[in-house]
Amino acid sequence: MSQLTSAMTDAIMAAARAHAAAIGSPMTIVVTDAGGVLAALHRMDGAKPACSDVAHAKARSSALFQMPTSGMAGLLATNPGLVSIPNMLFAGGGVPIMVGGECLGAVGASGGSEEADEAVARAGIAAIA
Repeated sequence: MSQLTSAMTDAIMAAARAHAAAIGSPMTIVVTDAGGVLAALHRMDGAKPACSDVAHAKARSSALFQMPTSGMAGLLATNPGLVSIPNMLFAGGGVPIMVGGECLGAVGASGGSEEADEAVARAGIAAIA
């Protein structure tokens, strides 16, 4: 079984921050392990304080469901009780870290549009792909 390493987390975070800076969107970026537990958090200059909780909730949701949060609307439509799970958020911007078919964790980003947040998360993950 593979696991998320600190070197992977560092690479993901650096690439995600670089992408957010390149698109001019100050964000908070979070990396979690497969259980949704915080592994790293970086709040860029200018990112709103609430983005920290939002990014973590997106990453946690993505890790636990092993899918991007942007695709979770269908889950909510058929399982409305999911909204009552603590610290979960089904808005775009959370992407699982999949390696060899196994979920090692997730990246959550908050501070831009849902599309920009997801692009930043994906850019981070691409650094270890």
